[in-house]
Amino acid sequence: MSYWAYQVPESVRDWLADHYPFKFGEHRGDHITVCLGDAFPEGWPVMAAIEVCGYGCDNGIEAFRVTVNGRLEQPRGIPLHITWSFDPLTAQAKDSSRLEFKKIENWVAEDPVRFGARLMHYSPEKDSDE
Repeated sequence: MSYWAYQVPESVRDWLADHYPFKFGEHRGDHITVCLGDAFPEGWPVMAAIEVCGYGCDNGIEAFRVTVNGRLEQPRGIPLHITWSFDPLTAQAKDSSRLEFKKIENWVAEDPVRFGARLMHYSPEKDSDE
């Protein structure tokens, strides 16, 4: 199924990986899903301000909680997040939408991690890894 998502810049992913190493064998950290399908998500800007504001880890999956231009949820009510890593024997990337996110303890940045991201359309026909 195709989906719309904000692409996490490689520099941000690298910074997060340096400070928060992946806990599980399958790594992600490349996008923030907004909605499923081909239709453009109305009301969501092509360029957005992203802020990392929480973290969740449970049952073989971890993710960062984010805001997109201050929004906390996808249109269907799922928390906006960056799937960070997962154990492919016990979890799938989509399981990160069920995590309970908490404020990040011992955050290494004095300020929250903020970055700009572009809204992209991903399609299984074009992208075989999602």
